[in-house]
Amino acid sequence: MSLTCCLGPVALVLGLIGLGRTGRGRREGRWAAVSAIVVGGLGTLAMVAAVGGVMFIGSNVRYVEDASVGDCYDLWFGGTSPATLRDRSCTEPHDGEVAAVATQAEVDDVLADLRDSGDRATVRAACAELAPAAYGAVIEDSRYRVRLVDDYGNPSGRDDVACFVDRKGGKLEAPLVD
Repeated sequence: MSLTCCLGPVALVLGLIGLGRTGRGRREGRWAAVSAIVVGGLGTLAMVAAVGGVMFIGSNVRYVEDASVGDCYDLWFGGTSPATLRDRSCTEPHDGEVAAVATQAEVDDVLADLRDSGDRATVRAACAELAPAAYGAVIEDSRYRVRLVDDYGNPSGRDDVACFVDRKGGKLEAPLVD
């Protein structure tokens, strides 16, 4: 497929040259020139669509390491790690909001401290510990789901984790905190 896309413009140009050379019955092979134009045109369109798609995704997707507290995102897992986040305005429907960002080591320390103190070491409790105080009530509210979204496998090699808060069974319509 990639070879076809790269050769599409070449086939298109050569097809046009061939069409000019076979005009008015001067030479045989007009069918080959027309076929080259059609196939070259399709290959060129596929190449343009692929480049456009990669540019669109690249400009709209962020890794967890780029997230900040209060950012709103749609979450794309794609079945593989790392999770990717699609930027969203907090005033339009979005999957959730970042309540805290930490390294995996910081999250592990908080979970260990919770276990040592006899508290239930849950994601909700860890995020409550890591997040700014303004998010405390939201994190404790059972209408919201709190989860850790990791950045494992990120090309930068960082191991960032975000506390991601979303509404159970629906999208958020506004920022979680003012």
